[in-house]
Amino acid sequence: MEALKKQLKTLNGEYRLIREQYTILKSERLQLFHVSQNYINPFLLRSQKALNAIYDNNIIHVTLDNGNTEKFYFDEDKNVTDAFFKSGKKEELIFWFDGRFFNVAKKNDYEQHSINQSKMKDIELQLKNMRVEMHTLEEKINCMEFWAQYKIPFKFIAEIKIVLSGLSEFSNGDGCRKNSVYHVVLKEDFAHGSLKREKNQYLCSQQKGNFIELGDYKKIEDLQQVITCKECLKRIEKYKKALKD
Repeated sequence: MEALKKQLKTLNGEYRLIREQYTILKSERLQLFHVSQNYINPFLLRSQKALNAIYDNNIIHVTLDNGNTEKFYFDEDKNVTDAFFKSGKKEELIFWFDGRFFNVAKKNDYEQHSINQSKMKDIELQLKNMRVEMHTLEEKINCMEFWAQYKIPFKFIAEIKIVLSGLSEFSNGDGCRKNSVYHVVLKEDFAHGSLKREKNQYLCSQQKGNFIELGDYKKIEDLQQVITCKECLKRIEKYKKALKD
């Protein structure tokens, strides 16, 4: 168990570092500028492609797929654009329509932004996988800590009471309901005092109504889930190990 806790701690540290990288990438905004033209080419309103453009003497020349060019002008105040574009110097741009505005950005900035966006998608997937791995480890540690408290004198598994409604198209398809809990299911006949149970019976009350019989997909040597049935918890309370000082 200690090895699992150490693994989880290491994974948590790695997750925080990668999350910080993601936050930095997300904070880096693309410097873009809105542009317009005197007559709007309807083709550009339907286009979803990014096009090459050239800034030259306060005019943006957008190169279309057919080789023709369209002239655009900055919507921003000239003092703003002059801070980013030197007069008389040509600048390579990328032009695109976002559904509301025509935009341009410096080509190098746009390409770096695209690289960052791609990195963010990769990191998002990595973080998602790490969250799944951490959750799995946490669940495993939680189960191990739970069962370390007990010394159960019979073979058992932890299982829900599978109901037909939990297998419908409107459910998760795992036999569960919202209020499903995990029970102790005996995997051998057991009798002690007034308690008598046969193999595959629940330690608490037995299932009634429409339900699915228990399968054999779970093994007693598997790590079992934490018991959440209140009645089962009461019945195994007597099997708790004495606390060490």
